Amino acid sequence: MYITVNFYNHIWLRKSAFQDAQSLAYQLARFSGHLCSDPRDKIYSLLAIINHGNTIQPDYSLPVSTLYQQVALSTIQSTKSLHVLAYASFTGRGEDIPSWVPDWRFCKSFEAEITAGLFKASGSTLADFKPTRSGDIRFSGLFFDEIVSVSVHPGEASKYSALDAPLSVVQATYVQWEEFAGLPQDKYEIYVGGGKLLEAFYRTICGGELFNRKSFRWERLQELNFSLVKRYYSWLRDTDSKKQQDTPTEVLNETDPRYFVKLFRDRAFYRTRKGFIGLGPRYTSLGDEVFVLAGGASPFILRQDQTQFVEGGVAYPSHSLIGYTYVDGIMDGEAIKGIQAGQEEWQDMYLH
Repeated sequence: MYITVNFYNHIWLRKSAFQDAQSLAYQLARFSGHLCSDPRDKIYSLLAIINHGNTIQPDYSLPVSTLYQQVALSTIQSTKSLHVLAYASFTGRGEDIPSWVPDWRFCKSFEAEITAGLFKASGSTLADFKPTRSGDIRFSGLFFDEIVSVSVHPGEASKYSALDAPLSVVQATYVQWEEFAGLPQDKYEIYVGGGKLLEAFYRTICGGELFNRKSFRWERLQELNFSLVKRYYSWLRDTDSKKQQDTPTEVLNETDPRYFVKLFRDRAFYRTRKGFIGLGPRYTSLGDEVFVLAGGASPFILRQDQTQFVEGGVAYPSHSLIGYTYVDGIMDGEAIKGIQAGQEEWQDMYLH
């Protein structure tokens, strides 16, 4: 028996250890699919049921863009994390909204669950930020690598939700990404981030996590449940097995197999110049860059713009946020070891 997508989303939101049930970001995610006549009421309608420290008060004279920026800044300030930036990854965006601000007008639903709290790409660091008068914002960040090849899912996959896609579409996506990663020609190849490339590939297309049917929670993909992933994808790779009812019994007992492919829709599989593999937003392009930002549980993909931000007579490159990303091998602070050892320093990053 399957449970509806909306119910799964509700359970995830209710049970996620990362989210504070009284936070504005939590409630905005929970009610993101609901409509209202005034886009400012996406925010104001929730103020009575959350703890927001009176930092936001209803004011219908405020432009929508200003209000949404205030919400993003207030959330970063109160949580000391950049989790709210992950919500900007899955929304459309009006021209008046900076790339780092979620535009709640275009949110349909957070079908791709944001469980970045399972990871610690920036270690235990807190968000270091400073908004500017122009709407840009300064973060402390560290460049990790450049994206040199990208494989988006087959176009057919974009017609379906992650949970409703026919098995043939899921299979086509898996095969395409498997070939892109250089598998299964050499399943024993060593991965640059440690371990075997095949296992890194499995972790990446799962986003490093697995939905536990028994606890109704997303969990890190560990050795105890890794066998389920290998079993499912081995079965999926078999072109003779195309019926959902043929899914291995042990997989069905532990998880909903549809969640193995929860990130296939609107996501892109990529390689970096150093040889790392990752899963990012479908709009990821060649030349985009992977950064770790202080206070970010996951790395982020940024795109350098033609413009520069000038402060104190110094010109800094300006970037747009493409979205948060999973990069196998740097999700637990590995990329910032040089900073922790005093060999590197955080750099000023400007996003607009």
